[in-house]
Amino acid sequence: MDQQNEYLSEGGADKLRKQIMRRVTTRWMLTKKLPQVAAEFGLITFLVLSARPRIFFGAVFDNAYQAAISGPVSLAKFVLFAFANTTPGVKMLLAVVTVIGIMMVRDLYAARRYASILK
Repeated sequence: MDQQNEYLSEGGADKLRKQIMRRVTTRWMLTKKLPQVAAEFGLITFLVLSARPRIFFGAVFDNAYQAAISGPVSLAKFVLFAFANTTPGVKMLLAVVTVIGIMMVRDLYAARRYASILK
């Protein structure tokens, strides 16, 4: 009975509204955004794994690390030269992975924005 009176009070109505909205938003994130982000992540993983025979990721990361030690300008030069001197298939793969990554970040940011409204 005391709990009912708490919800009927002035501050209790706001508390009840926040509880309901938190549940609605959680369900929305689990049913709409989580599968979408998981599918995007799965697609990126599939694309990267299928590119492994043509791209030696270990060598690319090692060279990028060496360039990063030299400084940000050296790293930027490495990225530009590596992209300019790769095959068109790898350029398309990088473009697709970049677009999907941007979409994934956008979805996560939107979900985070909705979650922050409830606090």
